[in-house]
Amino acid sequence: GLSIAGRVLSITQLADDTTLFLKDKYQVDEALKVVNNFSIASGLKLNIPKCELLPVKFCTDTIISGVPVKNKVKYLGIIIQKDQDARLSENFDPLITAIQHKFNLWLQRDLSITGRSLVAKVEGLSRLIYAAVALDVSKELCTKIDKILFNFIWKKRIHYIKKNVMINKLCFGGLNSLDFTSLNASFKIKWIKLFLKNPSSIWNVVTNHIFNSFGGLHFLLRCNYNISKLPIKLSNFHSQLLSSWLMIYSHNFSPHKYFIWNNQDIKFKNKSLYIQKWVDRNILLVSQLLNDDGQLFSYKEFLFVYDFPVTPREYAVVFDAIPDGVRRLLVSAPKGRNCIIPELNPGSIFIGNICPLLSDKATNQCIRQIIQRDIVSKPAAVFYWNNIYNDIDWKNTWILPRKFIITNKIREVSFKLIHRCYPVKTYLVKRKKNIDTLCTFCGNAEETICHLFWDCTYTHVFWIDLNNFINTKIDPSCKLKFHHILFGLSHTDKIISGKIYIINLLIIFAKFHIHCTKFSQQRPNIFAFTALFSNYLKNLNNSTNSKACKTLELCRMYNFT
Repeated sequence: GLSIAGRVLSITQLADDTTLFLKDKYQVDEALKVVNNFSIASGLKLNIPKCELLPVKFCTDTIISGVPVKNKVKYLGIIIQKDQDARLSENFDPLITAIQHKFNLWLQRDLSITGRSLVAKVEGLSRLIYAAVALDVSKELCTKIDKILFNFIWKKRIHYIKKNVMINKLCFGGLNSLDFTSLNASFKIKWIKLFLKNPSSIWNVVTNHIFNSFGGLHFLLRCNYNISKLPIKLSNFHSQLLSSWLMIYSHNFSPHKYFIWNNQDIKFKNKSLYIQKWVDRNILLVSQLLNDDGQLFSYKEFLFVYDFPVTPREYAVVFDAIPDGVRRLLVSAPKGRNCIIPELNPGSIFIGNICPLLSDKATNQCIRQIIQRDIVSKPAAVFYWNNIYNDIDWKNTWILPRKFIITNKIREVSFKLIHRCYPVKTYLVKRKKNIDTLCTFCGNAEETICHLFWDCTYTHVFWIDLNNFINTKIDPSCKLKFHHILFGLSHTDKIISGKIYIINLLIIFAKFHIHCTKFSQQRPNIFAFTALFSNYLKNLNNSTNSKACKTLELCRMYNFT
């Protein structure tokens, strides 16, 4: 076996994969003899040609006891080798190539932006999850993967909406898109959670040994650490664990929780401090080093109060590292032995001030939402429309198209209109100069969103006809305005909720009808629209979906099925 951190590792097995840990090359023969004895008893034989040896240190041998010596092996789907950059490349490059191939196939289909966002998750991110959980992923690779994902969502064209808006929830104007950077960080935090639940597991031997140099991972997570200031150089994977943790845990200054150890502000030779024998005596906080006058203990005072042997040099290292500014901030805090030591139980670690890390509520989705809390941004369109219209119910506006059983193509028209990225000619001319900007329908005025969907003569006649239809069939008092076309009717419009529901459905379909006629070189008219809507209602007849049933019931109530 191989001795690591005081434990001997001999064998790990999963399904039909077996890994033996051997101290040196002379143990290979002994291991083969043991396996042969097992084969005689069980009838199961070792497939020598498929066996491989991976040396921990440099090895000149190319074969030992008939088993080839390799500089990399594949175990449980992960390529393991010493070179970190090569390991990252060999595990992720084939996956990225496969994803790009799949995306190119999907781009041949006329998917909506919502559909492409879903495909990015199913065909893209799902292939990367297994490797991302087991390996560190560099910032450059995360950026590259995010670029591939969002280039696909925008069909390898201009990104009309920022990524930080796209990853927002539907009720905040996003599409619930996933970015790989925050997803990878959530995997690392979930790894921390699993580690803290069972730190003594055989799989956690190395990690537990490393973090015990800082008082254990459960203690380090509470400290105001800086990875580059820690006295031990960590692997890329362990560094990524700690950097991911900083994305959801704020080390806000508190006199009652200002730790001496692993503190980026308390350094000796530009490295943070950790002295185990001080921690064993429960000396954790800076305020424990202050006397009643708010001054740092002298050497004699410290020995008298805590009564354990400390060399003058060790005393000087710790006390000289404490900045004067920190000491002054702690004047009002309890001092010396009167300090209240915060609970260090792993179960008391909270994430985002929402729930304990070790609780069942701390799911991947919950962790990712906390990470994205400081990443997502409000759509620029919100500020634009708020300057024009007052009291817009944005939550209702964003989720309104989701209340109906309609296709994503129909929803997309409303989505792009509100985000002001609908392809009207005045918008496209910013990217391509040689475009005629006159309206597709009337040819008399510039084609803006407002003109195409409201002011144009042909569009305005269509809305008048639709308004008359609504007045006749549903509500005589309804009078459509442009902000209704954009944001829909709400309960502030003093119309019964059932009527609002069906009128909003008609408005959404009307916008889609205008969109279709624009690209088919026709003009909107009420007869083509009613035929389109009637066909939609016929398709709902065989559906048992609650939204479909509600729609049909209301349409029958107002006699236009």
